[in-house]
Amino acid sequence: MNKLFNFAICLLIISPCDQKQFVISSPEIDIVRKANEAYFKGDWVTFRSASDDNARIWLNAPRLKNTKITPDQLIDSFKADIKNILTIKWVKIRIMKTRDTE
Repeated sequence: MNKLFNFAICLLIISPCDQKQFVISSPEIDIVRKANEAYFKGDWVTFRSASDDNARIWLNAPRLKNTKITPDQLIDSFKADIKNILTIKWVKIRIMKTRDTE
């Protein structure tokens, strides 16, 4: 009887693990996806549309003095950061073999 009881408890503990316990789609997630895609494309109008007019953002950045900023100030900050980023371009290099001359 004790083994049956332990087996039943194990089934009750393990059975919820088979269910999905996360959300992959919701209105909030779709807004964040839209904002991320707009950020990487540099589409600031679409990025701005993802937040409310009264929104305030707190960033832990010394240059912003840890104050709340508006989405427009955040976009200006992103634009300033992009100007300072070095562009890296991967180039395919062809290595030629040379013969040693004797």
